[in-house]
Amino acid sequence: MLYSMTGYGKAHTEINGTQYEVEIKSLNSKYFDLQTRLPNGLRQKEMDFRKMLESGLVRGKITFQITLDASSELTARKLNRNVLQNYLNEINEIFTGLNQSEIIASLLRHPDIWIQESDEDVESVYKNLIPVVEKAVEEVTVFRKQEGESIEKDIRQRLSEIGNYLARVESLAPVRLEKIKAKLSESIKSIKDQADENRFEQELIYYLEKLDINEEIIRLKNHLNYFEKTMNGPGVTKGKKLNFIAQEMGREINTIGSKANDAGIQHLVVQMKDALEKIKEQSGNVL
Repeated sequence: MLYSMTGYGKAHTEINGTQYEVEIKSLNSKYFDLQTRLPNGLRQKEMDFRKMLESGLVRGKITFQITLDASSELTARKLNRNVLQNYLNEINEIFTGLNQSEIIASLLRHPDIWIQESDEDVESVYKNLIPVVEKAVEEVTVFRKQEGESIEKDIRQRLSEIGNYLARVESLAPVRLEKIKAKLSESIKSIKDQADENRFEQELIYYLEKLDINEEIIRLKNHLNYFEKTMNGPGVTKGKKLNFIAQEMGREINTIGSKANDAGIQHLVVQMKDALEKIKEQSGNVL
């Protein structure tokens, strides 16, 4: 089973009369890249939240936000009246005729207006938020799983396409070699009498071996099987491994194309490349 790196989760709770909302957004990233937006009083717990999120989400560009409901915040924290009045006075000195209620409502959302909780209060709030964060992480995981199922379906279709194109390449390869042999035999009739027969045969064998794509076909088949085995295997984080296997598949397809010397096989190589690019795009979003 595959999991996408894209996900979203949200959870709510009330602590001491204050409404808290935890929101997590996850996008693609090679690493665990976390951006946090926390209330002032909880910033000291940022590293604790980071450890919790990295353990649960593993990888991705994560935006983690905890917000407080402004109306409940009035009862949960002590208003710093002096700071509020100073802001209000300065705004009224610069701008006249403004709606005072709207100004105050905006100022109440500013963190400096509120006196921070004591360390004991912060620890208590943090402990109460742990299950809420875990719930939001769980929602992200469910979202990732659903997205992963869609990605996996598309990847399997592309793998099947490559397998079908490869089977056609395999059927054309022997015919192609016979055509090349016939063409070479025709071309060298005029010079065969002038060439050393043993040397000529050695050069012919060497040339045909360079055009042989049987090894590349076998390796590409193995890569296709390994890719599918990795998708079906245990574990959650498979994206980096799948990307590596896809790169190896690309090398074999390119080599087949460079050796082909056949219009029909070249056309199939283009089709395989197109399907592989879609696999790479999709696997780039796999956890």
